[in-house]
Amino acid sequence: MSNDIANINATKRMLTGKFDMKDLGVADLILEIKIHKTSQGMTLSQCHYIKTILEKFKHLGFKVAKTLIDVNLALAKNKGQSISQLDYARVFRQYGLWKQYSGLYPTNYLVYTVETSNYSRDWFYACLTQKMNVGINIYTATTWRIIFNLTSVDTASNYTLQLALAVAHEAELQVRINDGKAQEPHFTIGFIGGDNAIARHGIHGLYWLYSIGIQGNLLTKGANTIFLTQTIALTPYQGVMYDYLRLEGPHQ
Repeated sequence: MSNDIANINATKRMLTGKFDMKDLGVADLILEIKIHKTSQGMTLSQCHYIKTILEKFKHLGFKVAKTLIDVNLALAKNKGQSISQLDYARVFRQYGLWKQYSGLYPTNYLVYTVETSNYSRDWFYACLTQKMNVGINIYTATTWRIIFNLTSVDTASNYTLQLALAVAHEAELQVRINDGKAQEPHFTIGFIGGDNAIARHGIHGLYWLYSIGIQGNLLTKGANTIFLTQTIALTPYQGVMYDYLRLEGPHQ
């Protein structure tokens, strides 16, 4: 910026020789931002933009309205700690919710017993990696157990486990039936996912649905256990979120 008219005119002539230009005079409005020049310098204002928006939606004619209030109501200054707008946003987004998993299950894994456990209390929103030590960013694989009872089993037929995932992020989920230490899983989904919805960085995840065949001889009359292991454990964000799990009996 310069107040030297001679320099300004020389710059104009130089630019005009290289570009097609038109002198619009002193700048007054740029990108809907009003420019005010005073003796102390220049100020920028969005008043023009706000007025344009209000006119577009026919709200410019609105006036201040008086709100009735009980005269006996005494207002006092809030002496507590104020909450910033960022904190309000975090409540909705629930950023950092995944950190609660290691706190809820510091040394053991989630166990859910059908007809006994309460899903609102005994089920976490995502099957995540588990932090091994406080202050050390080393994570381990997680194995959840679902315990259920069968009054009878048709060992000669096949059962079906419907496994629906609402979210998967850089995870591999393995399924084992009644043998959590089996070297080979009965089923693995392989490496899937990259939506990052577990860390609340995405609105929703890609949906995955698997129909897993289970031989009847893997089940027993009475108590049974499904082992769900999320095997990849490099970061706290790796894991899956279940939509539903359903065990279906043989076709009649």
